[in-house]
Amino acid sequence: MYNSNQFLDLDQDGMLDLVKRLHHLEEVRRDCTIERSDGIDLDAYLKDRIDGWYANLLLTAPVEWLPVEDIKDDVSLSLLSGRIVVAKLPAQAVRPVEWRLDGWAVAVTQFDAPDSPADLRQRSTWTRARVNRPVIIDHGDRLLLYCAPPETISSETASEAVDGTTVITSSKAAATDTATATTDTSSVDTEASSLYGVTLLMARCVVRPTDGHYRFHTAALDTLSALSL
Repeated sequence: MYNSNQFLDLDQDGMLDLVKRLHHLEEVRRDCTIERSDGIDLDAYLKDRIDGWYANLLLTAPVEWLPVEDIKDDVSLSLLSGRIVVAKLPAQAVRPVEWRLDGWAVAVTQFDAPDSPADLRQRSTWTRARVNRPVIIDHGDRLLLYCAPPETISSETASEAVDGTTVITSSKAAATDTATATTDTSSVDTEASSLYGVTLLMARCVVRPTDGHYRFHTAALDTLSALSL
């Protein structure tokens, strides 16, 4: 377990200073502009390399090294026929960590890719996940959650097709599962983080700090020291 007190929280200037010290580039100064001999602004060059490093860190590093927040209040939900929940992620979300709907027996900590075996099993109601063993498919900017608890769904509802995807449009959602489910949700409009009786209890994600800072555990410093400049 990593000590949360060992997290760094650096603004852009602090991060530049850290990288320069780690790579022995210069004594930190504020009264001049440093350029490489080929004329490139050193700070601008380093910022580009730092941003690439941090983006990769957020995507690939152990979760314990990274800023993780419960973003359930910033997630928008839509409900498709077959009790499939579409969760649209806010811009700061980088990757999901632990999610749970009200009514699910367990939280989900494994997120499967589109067209993976787990995804293919969700195409039919006969093999689709249930609340005792839910499945989430990660489509990048949105997740497909299988499935909403049946007791939250009412058959007294209307639905309409949006580019081939059936979207629940009333205050209640259809109970009847279809034999197969369309999962192209690229044009589905999302609504609130709690709708039609479907409530998102937890939506923990690795996030990119909205204040532009770089937050990470000191355990990641070795990867920063190894960064090729």
